[in-house]
This record gives sequence, structure tokens and C-alpha cells, in this order.
Amino acid sequence: MGNIINGLPILGPMRAQVVQSVKRETDRTLGKQVKSFLGSYSTMATEQVASMVLSQENSAGFAQARRKLGEELLKRPVTSLLPPEATVVELRDSLWALVQLPLPAGDAAVVDRVYELVGDISLCDLDIPPTPEPVSDLMSRALNRFIVSEEGKSFTRASLHQTGKE
Repeated sequence: MGNIINGLPILGPMRAQVVQSVKRETDRTLGKQVKSFLGSYSTMATEQVASMVLSQENSAGFAQARRKLGEELLKRPVTSLLPPEATVVELRDSLWALVQLPLPAGDAAVVDRVYELVGDISLCDLDIPPTPEPVSDLMSRALNRFIVSEEGKSFTRASLHQTGKE
């Protein structure tokens, strides 16, 4: 019925706008409550599952289950455990395309997440292995694009100002 009304010249856009407004208001008013509810119960459920899995009472049962799983996997030919070659190629190409996408330069959430993960740790202390040449080139191009952007210039000026090297 909704699709029929959506097709009408005047009522369709009005119905779509009302549905969108109701959804937006529902999300705004109930969104925090739903997130809180799901967050608290998923935390409890995770803690219960973790305590069940780690309890000594269940260790024998889980050991037996792991043994059966191992036996089943060992019975199969290795090729049955690997995806088809076409899937591997598609996955590789998709991942490479994803890696090549530039990060949004103005995304403060990305910057905040990086600082949450590494904080004040020196790059030398992160034990980062040498970067392969294609990835290094990609990172260099992304960094150069950031540096010449308005936000990059602003970041550079702010950094120089903070260190007194203007």
C-alpha cells in the first residue's frame, strides 16, 4: 500500500517526508535508550559466556568439542577449507581498492581513534615492520595530499605555533 501511495504525485512525496521525519525523531528520542539497553545486556551476555567457557567445570566438555572439531577438519582435503581461486582474487582486489581510498582529511573521529590507540607512544616504540614499497608510496601520496590541503596547512601552522618554531 505504501508503494502505491509513494507513486502518487502529491501524496507520495508527502508520505515519504512524514515517514522520514518519524524515523528521524524516533531515532533521536529512543536512540540513546536502545544503545544503552543493547550495550548493557550484550556486556552481561558476553561476561556470562566468557565465565562459562573459562570455568573449570566445562573445560573437559570444551576440550572434547575442540578434539572433535580438529578430527573433522583433518578428515577434509585442504582444498575444501580454502575459498575458490576466483574468491581469493576478488577479495584481494577489493582489499587493494579499499586500501587505496584516501581517508577523509577532515574526519576528526579518525584522528581521535588513532590517538586513543597509540596515545603518546613514540613511533620507534610501536615496533612497526618495514612498509612494503606499494603501501609506502600510497601512504606518501596520502600524506602529501594532506599537507597541501587547507586542513594540512592549518595543522602545520598550529603545530609550529605550539612548538614556537613559527
